[in-house]
This record gives sequence, C-alpha cells and structure tokens, in this order.
Amino acid sequence: MTSLLRFFQQRPLFSDALLAAALTGVAVAVAFGVSGSGSEISVVPRPDHPLEWALIVTPSICIAMRRLLPVTAVAFGSTAIILIWLLGLPDFVISGAILIYSAVIYGTRPHGRVAAGLAAAALSLMTLTGVLVGEAPFYVLPLVILTTFTAFVLGVNTETRQAYILEVERRAQVAELHQAASDEALLQGERNRIARELHDVVAHGLGVIVVQAGAGRRILAQDPDGAASALHQIEKTGRQSLGEMRQMLGILRTDAADQGRPTPGLGELEELVDSYVASGLVVSSEQVGHRTELPATINTSAYRIVQEALTNCLKHGGPHVEVFVQVSYEPNAVDIRVMDNGRGGAATATSGQGLKGMKERVEVFGGSLRTGPRPGGGFEVAARLPLQAVDV
Repeated sequence: MTSLLRFFQQRPLFSDALLAAALTGVAVAVAFGVSGSGSEISVVPRPDHPLEWALIVTPSICIAMRRLLPVTAVAFGSTAIILIWLLGLPDFVISGAILIYSAVIYGTRPHGRVAAGLAAAALSLMTLTGVLVGEAPFYVLPLVILTTFTAFVLGVNTETRQAYILEVERRAQVAELHQAASDEALLQGERNRIARELHDVVAHGLGVIVVQAGAGRRILAQDPDGAASALHQIEKTGRQSLGEMRQMLGILRTDAADQGRPTPGLGELEELVDSYVASGLVVSSEQVGHRTELPATINTSAYRIVQEALTNCLKHGGPHVEVFVQVSYEPNAVDIRVMDNGRGGAATATSGQGLKGMKERVEVFGGSLRTGPRPGGGFEVAARLPLQAVDV
C-alpha cells in the first residue's frame, strides 16, 4: 500500500488523469441513471445529443489539467457546470469543488484565488437563481454553497501552509549557507593562524641554522672550538623548533590548546634575544613600563613579531649588525620596536611572508604596523597591539 501511494505521489499528472477518468465515469453513470420521471421537483432529462454528453464530462476532464493550467481548468469547468444547469441536465458538482480547490493551491497568487473565488460565487449565485425561479429545490442551495466555499477555504489553508513550509525551508537553507560561510571563514582564519605559526617557527629555526652552518663551515679548519659552538647552537635551535612544531601538530590532533609546551610570550623575551646573540647578532633589549599579564593571543603575537624581526636581521642584515629591541607596556597597548643598522632594508621592505605574517597578526587586534628602512640606515619594525579591543 505504501509503495502504491509513493507511485502516485511521484507521478502527479498520471494521478490526475486517473482521477479525471474516474469522475468522468461517475458523471456518465449519473447521467445514465437519471430516470427522467417527474417528481415533486422539476424533471431532469437524460442527455440525448453528443454535445450534451461532452458538456457533462467537461468538468471532470478539466481535472486532468488542474496542475498545469489551474485557472483555465476552473474557468472551463465552472462554465460547463453553469451551462449544464441552464440546460437542465444532470450535474456532478464535486468536480467543480475539486477544480476550485486546485485553482487555489496550484494557481499563482492572486490569480488562482481570484479565479477560484469567482467560480464558487458564480455557482452559488446560479444555484440561488434556480431556487428563486423554482427550477431547483431549496436544499440544493446550502449544499452547493457549503461544497464550493469549503473547497475554497481548504485550498486557501493548504496553500498558506505550503507557502509557510517553503518559507521555513528557504530560511533554513539561507541559515545553512550563512553557517557554512561562517564556518569557512573560521576555518580560513585558523589556516592563516597555523600558517603564520609554522612560518615563524620554521623561518626562525632555519634562519639560525643556516647562519650557524655557514659560520661553522668557514671556521672549521681555523677554529674547531668555534665550529663546535656553532654546531651546538644548530642542535639547540633545531630541537627548539622541532619541539614547537610538535606542539602545534599536537594541538591540531587533539584540539586542546593547553596540551604540550606553553605557548611562548614576552616572558621569554630574554631567552629569545640570547638565542640570537648566540647566533652572531649583537642584540640589546629594553622593556619600558610595568609588564602586566597580557592576553595569551596578544602575548604570543608580540613574541612572534619580535622573533620574525630578529630573524630578518639575521638573514638580511649582513655581518656585524647591531639590533635594538624595545617593548613598551602602556595601559591600553603594547608597543614593539626592533631597529638595526644592517643592510637588509632593501631586501625586506616590501616583500616576504614574514612581514605579511606580522601585518596579519597586528590587523587581527586592530593594531598598526610600520616597517621600512631607517633614515640613518638599517631597518625598523614598529608594531602597536591595542589591549582594549581584546576580550581577556
């Protein structure tokens, strides 16, 4: 039984054709069943002409096109019913009720409702006229009014409910699209964050390793102790970078930010500076103001900005470069300045993923970043990370 219902639901036009054929058969049977004998009401003659038979089956046949042409179907069907009444032929008003209902739910608003309402009113008015002139019994009037206007009201309720369901589905689809866009934006933001972290870790580690390896290669024959120190620094930097990468991968696998080693921050600034000093840079640092507890995101971003600036100095500053790092703690912001006297300005002023990563980090917090060659030579990175916009 369920499969049969599913079959007809999947083939609505076929179902309408079967319904039209069945109602046509009923209309013909009713016409043949008319006795033609008189009674206390008027005599209903049996059709005796092909056009009369065609007129009788027209309302039922119109049901076959109630989905494709609902307004046309109810117009032809109701007109045929009125002509049947005028000719005094036997009628089958249930077909008219089905057409009225179908015009409302399948017709475009407001045309379907207008056509269905006009059809119901015309049939009721025609019945009232027949009762007033004595061509129809009085009980037929409430029967026709109840049948036609009930079909109209049911159609309006069904059409309204369908429109509501479609609107709910549309809103659900819009909400899903918005949620998908939001999820994609969050995912892209997370990708960017991971890319920045990986770049900072890899660029810092490899930068130090490349510089130390080059220095060790040059002094291997003349200064074995210095070469050993360079190799030691390479090992230390490699282990540190590897540990940070493992930490990041662990966070990705477990989705737990508090797993593994703590995220680096400005509290480790002196250790960071010492690692670059050990790599050959001459670095001095200064912290101005009272260092307060910073939000984790601000703390990590500030550390990474200093790390990236020092890495650029190491890679592009040339030999004997001197660097000054200043971190100023203000009530509403953290200011970072990294200045050197090297020759790396031309190489890093306008390009590089490192500077792009700094800019992205600063923009997340609504801060500002200034990078470029210094007037007296060298390169400067100046970043300001506001605190008032950060939810701590």
